[in-house]
Amino acid sequence: RWIGETLAAIDALEGGQGPETLRGRVTREGWVAMGHSTGGGAAFGACARDRACAGVVGLDPWMLPTPPDLLEAGLDVPVAALFSDQALEFFEPINRMGYDLLAAATERNDAPSFAVAYAGVGHMDFADVALLSPIASQLGLYVGSMRGEDVIALVRSDVLRLVNDVR
Repeated sequence: RWIGETLAAIDALEGGQGPETLRGRVTREGWVAMGHSTGGGAAFGACARDRACAGVVGLDPWMLPTPPDLLEAGLDVPVAALFSDQALEFFEPINRMGYDLLAAATERNDAPSFAVAYAGVGHMDFADVALLSPIASQLGLYVGSMRGEDVIALVRSDVLRLVNDVR
């Protein structure tokens, strides 16, 4: 469902639907999929189903719902995953194993992959929660100890690393 909805959103944007600021500016050619959590897992699946996809980044992706055949086959475009600090125990180790399986298969397909785990970064830091409230961790929102601004800078840098691989 998430994969289908991602592709439907791209179809709609390419067809001129959506915000006026995007009309006429979205093309499917060479797009890079990116998503957070379950959306990260869906981004890998959407990229696998759309040949125009040029790369994919999962932001602390939840890999368990990713189709097992995709994990074993990999992709033929660059893939990256940016993970929260495992010490904060948001995801179980089997989640990371899913990405590692996908990355190894992608590399066998002659496409690059990389993964980064950020120390002091929680799951919701990828969704800018730490920027919104200094008390986010007290609210149980799975943020880490790293300043939100620093998390955003790291994520931006590593996303651009993948985008530069695509070019």
